[in-house]
Amino acid sequence: MFPKKIGLIMLSIFLLIGCQATTEELLDSSNTIFEESFVQQYDGEQVELEQIKFSLPANMEVQEETEYNVLLKDGEQLYLLFFNPAEADDSQLNFVRDQQHEEEALLFETIEDKGKFAYLLVTQEEDKQFKAIIGIGGAKLTTITTDRNLEESTTAMLEILHTIEYK
Repeated sequence: MFPKKIGLIMLSIFLLIGCQATTEELLDSSNTIFEESFVQQYDGEQVELEQIKFSLPANMEVQEETEYNVLLKDGEQLYLLFFNPAEADDSQLNFVRDQQHEEEALLFETIEDKGKFAYLLVTQEEDKQFKAIIGIGGAKLTTITTDRNLEESTTAMLEILHTIEYK
């Protein structure tokens, strides 16, 4: 009976390990989401704030708005939206500033499409945590996310960024 229990425990461990996505797979998936976002249609709830309006993904709420910044929250996860209405959709200003992190990046991609310049930057934070920065023109979103939520965070961030309208 004892060897049977050990066998079941070992099988369970192997299944759990085998079913978890590797960091490389998560990064590849996030990059694919990033690339495909330029043909995506976003139909989320529109939020209209004092300076800006955008589509707000499900379960996300606005915590605070200050000049050129919006703090968003999804459960315990925070997102910081920074925007500069004076910058065009093809602006590379934020990209140039964030390039300093390129050496430590696990993923650093850019896209120029439909009159927009976009970039995705992912760095390792603590164990199984990542810092994700996505920018389109004069707007960018930053969050710290877990490996399990990286793809979902990327999708949410892109929905917001692709739907921004300045007042």
